[in-house]
Amino acid sequence: MGQRERLDDTAEWHVNRIQLSRASWGSYTLQMGRIMAMALVLTASVLWAAPAGATHVPKVAIVYGDSLTWESTPDLIADANLHPTISVQYHSFPATAPCVWAQWLPADLAQFHPAVITIESAGNGFNSQATCMVDGNGIPLADGSPGFFANYTASLTTLFSEASAAGTKVEFFEGPPMLDPTRNADVIQVAQIAQSLAAHYPGVTVSTAPRLTVSSHGAYVPYMHCLTIETAAEGCVNHQIAIRTTITGPQQGLHFCPGGLSATWPGLCATYSSGEYRWAKATMKAVEAALR
Repeated sequence: MGQRERLDDTAEWHVNRIQLSRASWGSYTLQMGRIMAMALVLTASVLWAAPAGATHVPKVAIVYGDSLTWESTPDLIADANLHPTISVQYHSFPATAPCVWAQWLPADLAQFHPAVITIESAGNGFNSQATCMVDGNGIPLADGSPGFFANYTASLTTLFSEASAAGTKVEFFEGPPMLDPTRNADVIQVAQIAQSLAAHYPGVTVSTAPRLTVSSHGAYVPYMHCLTIETAAEGCVNHQIAIRTTITGPQQGLHFCPGGLSATWPGLCATYSSGEYRWAKATMKAVEAALR
């Protein structure tokens, strides 16, 4: 199982990938021209400029996740910009796992005082961006092994307990279904771990809402019925549109981008992605609900 392709550790992701420390990457704003180009710019956050005399301070949401959330960030930003009472910090990064985010959380809580954090994990294992996926001797944990899930349990416990203690709500999103049945089983197991832990911490919720927007009642499908906003220009053909990567190769059935994410940094989708759009909309809907 350890030799199977990981979501963010495929050959394509290693080509021209740059390594950034937590301190150096900060928060990213992804500005996207979906058809023409993709660009990435560093920013402290997406902040609301309050009208003169206004005293309302936007509530902060921090979005954690791996490459699935990362690739959806352009759509997240577009949606977040429609909600001026919410300030979103985008703390997803390709190839990461909960053990990485657990290391970031204390500083994030102290700096941003979020009202809610969201967590999406598709079960990444040890790789250059998740070197914490190791045992007590520093040996990488095999994907799907007891030690692998013990690491996830410990990391999610840290995330849930520290956020809850700070009065921050947590929305854990079960990852989308995967074409690879072994990988899919890992995603489900991680969600079950999250579910078992959530009951012990006030304000922690496990949601399948984003997963259901990119699946057939939770089951993997590469295509879904087009949304009303989707036309032939977005890839809608015979009322069907790709919601997952469909090209043959290691990204197939893993990511959302139909043609696969770019091998060139920042590794985004060069075309419209219905899967990214749907995942982002469901994420922001959950954030809105948590902040009501």
